[in-house]
Amino acid sequence: MMKNLQFQKQHDMKNLTQLKVKVLAILIASLFMVGINQSAFSQVGISSSTIIPDPSSMLEIRSTSTGILIPRMTTTERDAIATPATGLLIYNTDTNAFNYYNGVWTALGTGTGSGTVTSASVVSANGFSGTVADPTTTPAITITTSANG
Repeated sequence: MMKNLQFQKQHDMKNLTQLKVKVLAILIASLFMVGINQSAFSQVGISSSTIIPDPSSMLEIRSTSTGILIPRMTTTERDAIATPATGLLIYNTDTNAFNYYNGVWTALGTGTGSGTVTSASVVSANGFSGTVADPTTTPAITITTSANG
């Protein structure tokens, strides 16, 4: 009886080992298939509802109540980025402006958000020129002309 019990225990252990190997093989195959599927469809959509990203985009973010927060850093931290990629975008907390990299760091805006033009001058090739000195007055644009010859 004891021999029979030992044989049964060895047989059960062998079956358990074979079962573990099969489960591991199925798990590895499943992970491999998920990896293939992910590389075949490399677009990402982030939304609070179901989203299918536009075919021309790598990443599409949709929201009607929140925005996207670009990485924020100081000028020193920005300048410490080793070999920044062309087109890299950050928000510079020292200058309160977005900066992008295109061989050099360039500011996208002043951070004031007002969008108000306080002064501008335009000179064209035909002699007409205009100046916006104070956009709150009427008329906001003064045009002058001069004739040569």
